[in-house]
Amino acid sequence: MNPAQRSGAPPGPDRGGNDQLTLKLWRERTASFAAYEPGPNAQALRCLAQPLSEYSPAHVYLWGARGVGKTHLLLGACEAHTAAGAQAVYLDLAACAA
Repeated sequence: MNPAQRSGAPPGPDRGGNDQLTLKLWRERTASFAAYEPGPNAQALRCLAQPLSEYSPAHVYLWGARGVGKTHLLLGACEAHTAAGAQAVYLDLAACAA
């Protein structure tokens, strides 16, 4: 048994394993619909905060300038839909590329 196996370290490129990378898929849950100040984005908040049903949109496309609350809304939507029993994930592509 090599030292990496004894230490419980996962296999990696330098330990005879594969070259798979671990992505940061977890984020602190600090965003919620209750904490969001919609301002001119009230329509986006209404769309994302509506209860899940068979009539809910399968996809929602949000766009806007930097700092208008897109990430906050998406994290709030993931939190709300997960609490309702649905599967939702926020994937920060910029963080994955870093």
